[in-house]
This record gives sequence, structure tokens and C-alpha cells, in this order.
Amino acid sequence: MANSDFDLTRDQIITAAIRKLGAIPSGGSATNDQLSDGSTALNAMVKAWQNLGIRLWTVEWTYLSMNAGTSIYYPDPILSIQEAFLRRDDIDYPVDVGNINEFMQISDKTDTGMPGIIAFKYDKTSPEIYVWPTPENSTDVLHFLQVRKLQDFDATGDKADLPSRWINALIWGLAAELAPEYSVTVDVQDRLVSRSNFWLEAAIRGERTQAPSMGDFIKSAY
Repeated sequence: MANSDFDLTRDQIITAAIRKLGAIPSGGSATNDQLSDGSTALNAMVKAWQNLGIRLWTVEWTYLSMNAGTSIYYPDPILSIQEAFLRRDDIDYPVDVGNINEFMQISDKTDTGMPGIIAFKYDKTSPEIYVWPTPENSTDVLHFLQVRKLQDFDATGDKADLPSRWINALIWGLAAELAPEYSVTVDVQDRLVSRSNFWLEAAIRGERTQAPSMGDFIKSAY
């Protein structure tokens, strides 16, 4: 029976990209130096993609349990929060997501009750979520739609932190990034860039409708 679990590891992506440059024969393997250089270029390229807003696949629902009397929470490193709701006794209540400047304008931050406002403060390593009013119990659960950072290609067997439909964009994009370091003519480099852009644009089009909404979460929760 056929399946749909095809994917490539970091080293397989790098090897395929270098093969596009003609530096590795069919069936050949990349050297350790090529894999090291390719890993650096691959991680830098994926990080740069985030500047283009290419992060839909990192949008996901998660949650934090509230603690009575605690108004500041420290989630795993994320980029932003898009929407949120509070679950109390299996009933969901809307929560406004504001910015940190708006939150600081609240006059009495010591009020306690059911949280109805949160603010996200970005920090590269230790982001913060401010909650108001301060939770009155430890049974409420804050659910929020977070945009998290892309995971790096750290190990040889790591796979991309994005759907497998992006494989061609990764391979051709990396080939275009590495081309200036190899004996590749300008004409070939231009063709690699053109092919890279084609697959990148195709992957972006495929992602535009993939971000989950609160409705998607609620449907999957019941």
C-alpha cells in the first residue's frame, strides 16, 4: 500500500543541492566540509525566509495553566501571539491580545479575577506573557495561537521544520546560495536563482491557507 511520508534529512538536502551544482556525481556523497558549509548556508537561508513572512507552518495552538496570583508567564521562545481564549470548567471565554505598551497603561495591575487581557513581550530567549486581571485560581487554562521560531538543522538526521512540500524549495534555494562558492558560471547561477524562486513561490502559495484558526481548534477539541 502506498504512503505519503516522503521526507529528506539535513544531509540529504545538502547533498541534493550540491549535486545540482555538478560537484557530486549521481550516487555520490558530500564530504564533511561540504556538509558543514551546507548546513551553515541552509540554516541561514531558512532564517532569512522568516523576513519574508514565511512562517505559516509555525503557527499552532498551545496552552499555559494559570497560577493564582501570578500575572507574568514565560513560554518557550516564540515570535508572537495571534489570538487567545481562557478555558474554565470546560467553557471558553474570549481573551483580548494587546501589546505591551497598552498593557502598561492599565492603572491597577494588582486586580484579581478571570483573565481577559494578555500582552506578549518579545525577547529572543525569554519572552513574557502578561495576564490581567491576575488569575484568581490555578484551574483556568490559557489557550493561545502562537507563532514559534523555526527549528534549526542541528544534526545530520534533522528534517525541515515545515511540510515536505517545501523540499524542492530547500534544495534549489540551497543550490543557489552555494553556487558562488563553486565553479559555476554566472548563467548557471542565474538559472539556479530562477528555479529557486519558482519553487519558493509555489511553496508560499501552498501555505497561504494552512494557518489554523480558533474555529479549527474548537472543531478538533470536541
